[in-house]
Amino acid sequence: PSHRSLPLPPRPRLRLRVSAVELRVTPERALRAAATPEERLGALETFARQSLGLVPRGWAPAEMETARRRLDVRLSPPVTRWMTRLADTFGLAHGQNHARSPRTWTLGERGLAFLDECQDNWRLEIELEGADPAVHATGEQAGLVARSFSAFAVQYAIFEAVMTADRGAWNGPAAEGARDWLRATFGPPLGEPVLAAGPGPLEVHVSPSGLAVFQSGSQPPWLFLARVPSELARPAPVLEWVLEPEGVQR
Repeated sequence: PSHRSLPLPPRPRLRLRVSAVELRVTPERALRAAATPEERLGALETFARQSLGLVPRGWAPAEMETARRRLDVRLSPPVTRWMTRLADTFGLAHGQNHARSPRTWTLGERGLAFLDECQDNWRLEIELEGADPAVHATGEQAGLVARSFSAFAVQYAIFEAVMTADRGAWNGPAAEGARDWLRATFGPPLGEPVLAAGPGPLEVHVSPSGLAVFQSGSQPPWLFLARVPSELARPAPVLEWVLEPEGVQR
């Protein structure tokens, strides 16, 4: 006798419920997730506008071309993008220290000199070879700062944003446990820390709770916070707050 195939029962439809909060990619999350030079710089521009309220500005392309020809150098795409879209943005590319305009660019020991420390203790130079070239410091704190320019641009932007913050700014000498507190409060550091040269060593943190920089090279190490409310900053393990927002109740 022949056997008739029985029809299979219909497969149940899976209904995934995702909240609007879960779907929303914040600028902070995008900055953390960025993995390529293009993604990093794009996320940095978005972060500047949406989280910091800044209008990104860079150098005029014609001015850059004049400088490039004067020095007979070629700039990689990430460096060109940063220079033309971000390099003249106060609180992101300069403020604590000084970004050089193209007319004052020079060639240094390791490449193109593009940024000077505010007290002239060191300057930063970009290598002229590579798709996403390294950044070096010369002067009193000489050495390799970052292996990738685009990664450095993000790290340094957070440093400048913290140093020039006009809201929720705190800083003071860190006590024992400061690094653990930072990671518990803000999450892991953003990318690879800035190495022990120039402004480093630095760890930077970005979250919806605020911004943080941990400068471990000083003695004692120093903790900087920005855009952080009092209830979050008060429990931080510091020896004392040297700077805190005006009007904060002790």
